[in-house]
Amino acid sequence: MATLKDIAVKAGVSIATVSYVLNNKGKISRETQEKVIKAARELGYQIDIKTRLHQYKKPNIIGVVTSNFGGPFFSRLLKSIEKSANDNGYHLIAYSTNIGSTDYFIKHVFNTHRPSGLIVMAYNVTDEILIKYSSQDFPIVTIDREIEGPHLYSVIIDNFQGAYDAVKYLIDCGHREIGFMGGAYNMVYETQLRYKGYCDALKDAGIDPEKQLYCQGAHTEKGGYTTAKMLLTQRKMPPAMFCTNDEMAIGVIKACTEAGVRIPDDVSIVGFDDIESAKNIKPSLTTIRQPMEELAETAVQTLVMAMHGNSPIKHIKLPTKLIIRESVKCL
Repeated sequence: MATLKDIAVKAGVSIATVSYVLNNKGKISRETQEKVIKAARELGYQIDIKTRLHQYKKPNIIGVVTSNFGGPFFSRLLKSIEKSANDNGYHLIAYSTNIGSTDYFIKHVFNTHRPSGLIVMAYNVTDEILIKYSSQDFPIVTIDREIEGPHLYSVIIDNFQGAYDAVKYLIDCGHREIGFMGGAYNMVYETQLRYKGYCDALKDAGIDPEKQLYCQGAHTEKGGYTTAKMLLTQRKMPPAMFCTNDEMAIGVIKACTEAGVRIPDDVSIVGFDDIESAKNIKPSLTTIRQPMEELAETAVQTLVMAMHGNSPIKHIKLPTKLIIRESVKCL
């Protein structure tokens, strides 16, 4: 399926210009309009006429919903989404939810600013609410969360494989006792998949996951730090630890360093995400890299295609990559 970028390249114009022409907005010359429409037809980019007419009346706005604006991962992802939205000729409105978000929140978004479509990367908005409000005129794309519905789409990373690769690397380095640190298991979709990858890597190596340490670090640096201090005080810190995000892993490194526990000589640590500070902390963090920019661009492109009446791929999964640095010791 052709994208706005494909049309822009073929027509020799910007992505924003293509979006303006297809949405009948902005002051675009007749010559440029004809070039864009011709390129779109040649590439097989088709828009349902009813949807096109409705789009003419809608604001050039994409909404994005996140659990919070804090933390290096979400702030970087949000910035990437904003850039991609602007490249496609759309403005971005960001919304933040709180724990226990209800039907009222999405109803408020739907009835006030009324963006043309929504990108959701908040785990505390229920599947039922997203199914209820998604429609041909209001498509929704979820990030790192797969929901079935006629006007719901998802872009996820391979959380299972990323976790599997992280734990297998620890095993290949000779570790047999490997702890797990994650967020709230019942609430976060990605934690469940990463825990499954962790367990399967252990099982494939003949290690019983039930005999390994399982703990939570609230998905924050402070949470990882506090949990690690407790484990160190109780002398329960395992010789290797897989953390389901880099913030927790960095918190563990700081707690160990303060306690005189050497990383990686005494404790080996692997994180997940590859945030900027992962390579700057001492020792630098071995982690699983998410394709951040590709994740954002794919989510925006999927939403734009759905808003234009096309039929994008329902569920797209992007690969991860193991980044080896200094926080793991090979025995």
